[in-house]
Amino acid sequence: SGYDDLAGSLKFGVVGSVVAGILPEALSRLREAHPNLQTRVVCGLSADLVVQVDCGDIDVAIVSEPPSALAPNLVWTPVVDEPLVIITSQKNSQKRGHELLEENSFIRFNRKAWAGRLIDRVLRKYEIQVNETMELDSLEAISLMVGQGLGVSLVPQRPIKTPFPAELRIIPFKGGAHYRSVGMVTRTGSTCARLIEALYKNLVGTVAASRIK
Repeated sequence: SGYDDLAGSLKFGVVGSVVAGILPEALSRLREAHPNLQTRVVCGLSADLVVQVDCGDIDVAIVSEPPSALAPNLVWTPVVDEPLVIITSQKNSQKRGHELLEENSFIRFNRKAWAGRLIDRVLRKYEIQVNETMELDSLEAISLMVGQGLGVSLVPQRPIKTPFPAELRIIPFKGGAHYRSVGMVTRTGSTCARLIEALYKNLVGTVAASRIK
């Protein structure tokens, strides 16, 4: 393999939903394939991480798809599309998506996050009027609140073995027509190109493996 001798250091930033999603397995695969490759991970919001890539503070940002064009020296590479789904407690027997979202307390994904802005745009597109009671930073926190029957939410479904706790009911939104795209933002002409390619390969491999299980 051309990567057997891969060595060096790669610093990358990741949004929280990816840290608790595909990243652990992808990093494990990367370390096993390239034991001489050193990685350092920082967590943050998509917009902040992209600025850090632009400034050279980190080599890669694994983030939600940017809502607008990136600077000319930055490149977006998609990794996976995560369908938006409605989550509710198993105890809630309502079937229709609109009813669930409009007739229950709504727990919102932070609008400072690009994924949160995407969800807000989708709700506005379909003129869904929600009764917002919480705005939280993480999918894990939202899932815990929903599991306790404190509301419903519209969130991306991550490609991992257990994307949501067992006490939640998952309902496709609009037949799976809307997605949160997750990918990498890098600088053009990066000196870490081979290391970044190895990271990308293992992220994609993790997603593919999750779909086989």
